[in-house]
Amino acid sequence: MKQMPTNIDSLSIGVKENSNEIQKQFLDSFENEFIKRRNDDSSFYRKLSQEERKLTPIFSDGNKPPSFIDKIREVKDKTSRNIENSEKVWIVIDFDDVINKTTTYQRSLGEKVCSVLGLDQKEYEKMYEESKAKNAENKKVLRNDVLINKIKEKYPGQNDLVDSIFNDNINYNDFIDQGIKRALLALGGSSNGERDIRISILTFGDVKYQKGRIEQTDIDNVVDDIIYTEGSKREVIEALLSIEYEEKGIASPFLITIDDSKEQIEDYSDINLSSKFVNMHYRNPQGKKSMQESSAEQVVSVFENEQNEAAINLYKICKGCLDPDTNLSREKVFEMLNGKSISDFYQVRNEYNMGREKIIKKTDSNGVTRTIHFPANYQIGTGGEKKIIDGDNNNYDDYYSSVEAIYPIEETDIKYFQKPDGGVYRSSDIKFTKIENGIQKTDKKHKEKLVIQNNKLVYPFVNIEEFIKNVE
Repeated sequence: MKQMPTNIDSLSIGVKENSNEIQKQFLDSFENEFIKRRNDDSSFYRKLSQEERKLTPIFSDGNKPPSFIDKIREVKDKTSRNIENSEKVWIVIDFDDVINKTTTYQRSLGEKVCSVLGLDQKEYEKMYEESKAKNAENKKVLRNDVLINKIKEKYPGQNDLVDSIFNDNINYNDFIDQGIKRALLALGGSSNGERDIRISILTFGDVKYQKGRIEQTDIDNVVDDIIYTEGSKREVIEALLSIEYEEKGIASPFLITIDDSKEQIEDYSDINLSSKFVNMHYRNPQGKKSMQESSAEQVVSVFENEQNEAAINLYKICKGCLDPDTNLSREKVFEMLNGKSISDFYQVRNEYNMGREKIIKKTDSNGVTRTIHFPANYQIGTGGEKKIIDGDNNNYDDYYSSVEAIYPIEETDIKYFQKPDGGVYRSSDIKFTKIENGIQKTDKKHKEKLVIQNNKLVYPFVNIEEFIKNVE
C-alpha cells in the first residue's frame, strides 16, 4: 500500500512501552492531520459553515419522493478552462450499515426501550415495523416520530421518559465504522489541489430522521456532500449526473456505488451508464440485510473477514479506478475485479496513475550508455515489437530483463518502540518480489526506521493499509 505524505511537523508522544499505544497515537495524529487538511479554509474545496449549507431539492417534479442534496464544500463553477479538472471518480456510499453500524444502533436502542419501560422485545419489533409507511413509490420508510408516538400511547404520562430514551446519552459517533471513515479520509485527503475523488453519502429514509442522525456525527469532516432520498437512489444519481455534469458539458466521472442492501444493488444495476461504473456490495457482518444475495449481475462484493478488510479493499478499488485504463465497459471493469486480487488491481493501476516509471541504464559492447524509461505498467513480452536500440541488437525486453526490479507486496509484524534517546522507531518485515534476469523471486527483509525524534515527525509518511486496518 502506498505511503502518503502529510504536513504534520510535530506530535506529542510520551515515553511508552506498549507498541500498540505508540501506534495508536501515531496513526491518530495522521487522522487529525487529514481532517485538518480536508477542512482548511484555504483548501480548494472549502468546507461551508452551517449557515451557508442548505438542502437543495433534486427534482422539480412535485410527484417525486422527497430528494435533497446538502453541499458540504464550496463547489467552484466549472468552465471550459477546467473541464479536464473535473472529478475523475465519484464515490456514492450508503450511510446505514456501511458508514454507520445502524443495525447495531437499532438493536441497542430497542434493548434500551424495553429495559427502561419493561416493554416486550417482540412487541417493540412489531411497533417498529408498523411505524414504516409506504411512500409514493410503494417503498417502506421508517417514520421515527410515529414509533415514538406509538410508545407514548402505550405508556401515557411517560412522555419525558420516552423522549429521553431516544435523545439522551447517545453518542452517534460510537456507531460510525472507523475503518470506512479512515478509508474515505485517505481518499478525499490525498491532494491539496483540485479533487480527483468526490465522496457523497446517499441515504434512503425519512429525510428529517436521517438528517438528524447524520448531523450528530462528525462524518461531514470526511465527505463532500450528503444526499437524502425517500425514492430510487438510481434515479437520484441519474438526475445529478445530468444536472452537474452532462448539462454543463463536463465528462461524467467514474461512478462507484457502495451499498449493503440487495434492493439498492438491484436498483443501481439499471443505471443509465454503459461504462465507468462499479456496483459494489458491502457485506457487513453486523448488517441486518447485508448478507442477502441480490439478483443483479456484475456486482463486486467486499467482505469483512478480517478487521477493516472491506474498508481497505474499498480504498484500493476506488484509488485504482483513477487509472484511465479502467474507463471501459461495465463488463470489462467487472472482469478486471471479479475473482481477482484487489491488491494486484490496485498495485498496477495506482503505480500507473502516479506516473511512476522504471529507469534503466545499460552500456553496450561499443561503450555506448543508454538510458531507457519504461512505463510503470511495462511487462516483459510487451516490448518485443520495439526496434533494436543498441549495438548488441538488444531491444526493450532485453534491457528490462537484465536488471533487478523490486516490488514490495506485503508488510507484516509492524511494531513501534522507543530507544533510550527517546526516538520512536517503526519496524516491520517486508515481503517483496524481485525480478532478476527475467526470473521472479520472492524474498523478505527486516526494516527499521526512525519516525519521531523530540516529538518531531522525521518520517512524514503513513502506510495507508496500516492507517485503515488498525482502528477500532
